[in-house]
Amino acid sequence: MYAHCDNKEYITIFLRPVSSSTAQLNVKANICLYGEEKNLTTATWKEQGSCTGIFKPGADIWSNKFSREAFFENYVFNDTLTIQCNITIIGESVETTEFEPPVLPCSSVVKSGEKLFSLGLHSDITLLVEDRKFAVHKNILAAQSHVFASMFDHDMLEKQTGEVKITDFSSEVIEELLRFMYTGKVQNIERISEDLFSAAAKYDLKSLQGICEKQLGISLTRENFYRILVLADLHQSAYLKHELVTCIRKNPDLLDNQEFLSKIEKEFVLELFRLFAKMSL
Repeated sequence: MYAHCDNKEYITIFLRPVSSSTAQLNVKANICLYGEEKNLTTATWKEQGSCTGIFKPGADIWSNKFSREAFFENYVFNDTLTIQCNITIIGESVETTEFEPPVLPCSSVVKSGEKLFSLGLHSDITLLVEDRKFAVHKNILAAQSHVFASMFDHDMLEKQTGEVKITDFSSEVIEELLRFMYTGKVQNIERISEDLFSAAAKYDLKSLQGICEKQLGISLTRENFYRILVLADLHQSAYLKHELVTCIRKNPDLLDNQEFLSKIEKEFVLELFRLFAKMSL
């Protein structure tokens, strides 16, 4: 609906698609307004028009111009306008190849991030992990992780030396953590998903945590069940909890290891039992 800026005495109602799809649909449309009576109790549907044509992005298939005064008097009740539009698709949709304005592809952004990550161009801080050094950028790390942001804001030693030493994860894990922060990509996740999940949790990278959770769920077996149970308990992962219970349903004897389960937070174990019982109904 359009209120004319150049002529305030009129209002026009348009029917046009708002989808960004390039598909064109051959349709039949019928448009009605509720009203044309002095009060709401006696108002009825009044057909305003019908049409048949091609429904395509950015093009009007129907429009109708009304006097503003008559429009509000006949069709607006309690500040409410009610429109009924019935559309019938005739035949099949047709895909068009109309020109779309160019959009910067994600691949270009990723390539720029990869270049910064691999070459360390204009880096302003170094991460020391095992025997490796990673030349990185404070603004990128701080923008991705509030943990890094806090570290750069408050740690005086790191400000003075321009170096951050990380001792709780391997260089391979930190490399993939950084790769994700620069490019949104991860390599070798099958091999390092457990440690990478913990690193993502420490630096509060929710998206990377989610990727690792999915991989841990896919790779969950009897052999790694207890390790992933510890991770799920430590980081309170609802997704892994569900995957663990699914594994228990197939291998109920996994719950027989009371010595190991005694090391897990009691409430978490009870929650697993409750979920197991619920899924078994």
